Amino acid sequence: MKKWILNNWGNVFGVLGLIATIYVGVYYVPTHVRESLSEKDRNINIDLIQSTKELIFSDSICTIKEIKSLIEGKEVKYGIKYSYSIKELLLQTQEAFMEHKFLPLTKRKELSEEIESLKSQIKVNTNISLNEFSDGIEAISKFTKWISASIAIIVSIMAIFSFIYKYRLDEAQKEEIKNQVEIEKSKNLNSSKENALKFEESIIQALRAELKLDKNQEYTRKDSIIDYQFEYDNLMNYVFVKYLTKSKVGLGTIQSFLYELQNQNGNAILVYNTDLTTMVLKEIQTFKNDNPNINLILIKAENSKIFKQKFDRNKLQKKPRG
Repeated sequence: MKKWILNNWGNVFGVLGLIATIYVGVYYVPTHVRESLSEKDRNINIDLIQSTKELIFSDSICTIKEIKSLIEGKEVKYGIKYSYSIKELLLQTQEAFMEHKFLPLTKRKELSEEIESLKSQIKVNTNISLNEFSDGIEAISKFTKWISASIAIIVSIMAIFSFIYKYRLDEAQKEEIKNQVEIEKSKNLNSSKENALKFEESIIQALRAELKLDKNQEYTRKDSIIDYQFEYDNLMNYVFVKYLTKSKVGLGTIQSFLYELQNQNGNAILVYNTDLTTMVLKEIQTFKNDNPNINLILIKAENSKIFKQKFDRNKLQKKPRG
């Protein structure tokens, strides 16, 4: 278990980061938004109490219209709806005056009476409903929670796919490296080289027999990785035979073969006796998508007899006559 964690510590931290993302998106963000709205509400209330005190304390006559305008201005400044009614604001202002110990008691009573006079002028429709504001805050909070949770889920799904992709890529790279080590080991075995030459020759002889090829149809290129090249039905065919003992056909080998096929037309036949690595399969699929003029045929065969059973001449692409 410890060894697995050490080998995959990056993936482990990725999963932990994914869990943290879900937690933050579902729990922390909505709470943070709610606290931010509450903080704004406290600040706007403090500002309004102070401003209302200044209006009432001044020698000029304060009106309900002025207080209402003051509230609307603060709502624009803070970007939220004020949670108290005008009457509730005046009650808080009245309390603030009465607690102001530096003012003489007679002055405090005078200001309190002035506030009472203002409260008597308030019409019912000028009050702002605290319940409506609370409902609005709750609705915003629920909406924000839904949005943040949705974003967290989307990000998490993307992270999961990214994690799976990275894990598969890491495994494919490990397979490729291990396979390359096996290839290097087998290169030093004389018996392996002899078997590879015999296998290659047997596949070429099988193709000659199946397609009834003669020497005039064959082409030899000493500087090429292609093992056998022939013309059939007015179209060129490229054969690459790979014999291995234990390892699979690796990426380095297949890339050399596919490189020579670029900008060519016709058929390409890859014959192998073991398997193809994951990265080779991906490379072949990419090549097929990018090179529609080459018909790439894969045949796994342990010997020429099995090759003859699997080879189908009808799969060879033919050049239109005309």
